[in-house]
Formats: sequence, structure tokens, C-alpha cells
Amino acid sequence: MKNTALLLSFLLGIMTATCFAQKKDILEYRKLAEQGDAEAQYELGLYYINGDGVQQSYGEAVKWFRMSAEQGYAPAQCELGMCYAEGDIIEPSEEEAVKWFSKSAKQGYAEAQCDMGLCYVRGFGVPKSYKEATKWFIMSAEQGFAPAQYYVGLYAENDDGSPLPAEEEVKWFRMAAEQEYAPAQYFLGVYYANGDGVQQSYEEAVKWYRLAAEQEYAPAQRELGICYAVGNGIEQSYNEAAKWFRMAAEQGYADAMCDLSICYGQGNGVKQSHKEAVEWIRMAAEQDFPRAQYILGLMYNEGIGVKRNKKEALNWATKAYDQGYEEAYDLIKGITRK
Repeated sequence: MKNTALLLSFLLGIMTATCFAQKKDILEYRKLAEQGDAEAQYELGLYYINGDGVQQSYGEAVKWFRMSAEQGYAPAQCELGMCYAEGDIIEPSEEEAVKWFSKSAKQGYAEAQCDMGLCYVRGFGVPKSYKEATKWFIMSAEQGFAPAQYYVGLYAENDDGSPLPAEEEVKWFRMAAEQEYAPAQYFLGVYYANGDGVQQSYEEAVKWYRLAAEQEYAPAQRELGICYAVGNGIEQSYNEAAKWFRMAAEQGYADAMCDLSICYGQGNGVKQSHKEAVEWIRMAAEQDFPRAQYILGLMYNEGIGVKRNKKEALNWATKAYDQGYEEAYDLIKGITRK
């Protein structure tokens, strides 16, 4: 008991010291910011946007970011651009977002260069151009910025507009993956699974899927689940498959919701429950995910986990078909023929 009290006292002392140091930092940043120090203005904006040591205030955050940005401080320009792009704390404006990203990117700020690349990929405030996007992504990637390295692998093209060779894409994915960037780890796993640009290896695929999955990256969790379900690159285990499907499904990943539904329907890795199967497939279907809409249509048509209802079956099958899910055609034909 005495040791516990001493430990609590020690921890409280650390917390108090940390809070005091943080308050001291904020006071120092405020003093410098009010004197016109651009870096301090930016840092003070971060405190306000995150509510660290101060009452959260988006208005104050934007105010300090703008003051810093107008002095030419690249990180603040990029942050202000993001505020305009996301439009959560300020009136959204593609034009303003691109303006501030561009100012920051032209100073060599890697994050803003990556953002400019994304603007060109999406046609956000600028004409869509993969050639321009490639230019900005590579400038950022060559500074070691992992998201940009990933986007080079994903979107970059040659000067003639042709896609990069798979080996080149793998090179950029690997650079980002080795910096623990989860989307790149996932794609590197996909390339190993398919043998694109590398010698095909399910074992390597599983390694990279797992690294991304342990960072809670839902697509990788789902792929790792599939590897366990079929025994690719790892010992087959329905229990492990269902575990990883559930992790991804609980993040709202529709493909994994479908997979978990099938696990419940077949009793693979979980106790069989048609009721649970319907609940998971319905959640995915309500996201307008055609595969789930088709399966839910099948369940209504066959009365699996729900009362048989041809009208509902036709409704969900039609939703799936209208989104290009060709398998739904036979279901629609079967329902309407009867």
C-alpha cells in the first residue's frame, strides 16, 4: 500500500511538472508570437488547434497560422492550406488551399509539395494532371517524405504519360514502407502476393500486411485475414482470419464486414450465427457497397437470417447491379421470373 502511494505521488509529480513545462512553453511562444516571431506564431496555432494547454479555439489557430504564413513561414502556409482544403474549421476554398500549398511547396517544404501533387491528382483547385502531380510527388519523395514516396508508387507516370514499371513502383513503396508508412506496407504486400515487380512470395506479402495491420490499417487487416483463411504464406486458421476481419470491420471497412458476415454464416472461426451474419452484411450494404448489397439480396431471397422477402431481395440486388455488380443480374432474373 505504501509503495502504491509512493508510486502515485511520483506519477502526480511528473504530471504536474509536465503541465507546468507546457504552460511555460505556451507563455514563451505567445510572447514571441506577439513580437512577430513566425515560428512561434505557427507553434501557438498548433496549441490552439489541438487544445494542448489552452482552451481549443479554431479561430485562434487560424489567426496565428495566417500571421505566420503571411511572413512566409512554410509550415504555417502548408497548415493554412490544409485548413482551407478540409474546410472543417474555416470556410473551404480550393483556390485558397492551392495558393498556400503552392507558396509553401515552392520553398521546398516536403509536406506541401506532396499536397500539391494530390491537388493535381484530384483536380482540386487546379486542372487534373498526373504529369504535374508526378513532379511534385518526386520533389517531396526525394526529401524522404514517406507519403510522397507512396504516392509516387501509386500515381507517378513517365514523361510520355505511360505508367512506371512495376519494379520502379515497388522501389518507392519500399522506401515508404521501411519508414513504417502503413499504406505503403500494404501495397508492398499486394505486389509480393501478385508477383508484380518482385518475385512472388506470399510469405513476404504476409510480413508486410502484418506490419500495416498492426498499425490498424484496415485494408491490410482484411488481407491478412484472407491469408489466414486460405493459408497463403502462413498456417491456415479460421480463428485468426475472423479476428483480423473483425478488426477491419469494426473500423467500418465494408469488404471486411462482408468477410466477417460470411464467417458467421459458415461458422468459420466464430460461432455460427445467421443473425450476426445479417447484421454485418447490412452495415456494409448501407454503405452502398455492391458486394454486400448482392449478398443481402441473396439472404432475403433465401430467407437466411431474415424472413424471406422477395421485394427486399430485389431491392438490394438492384442496388448492387446498378453499381455494376454483374453477379446480381442472375439473382434479379431469378426473382422476377418467379
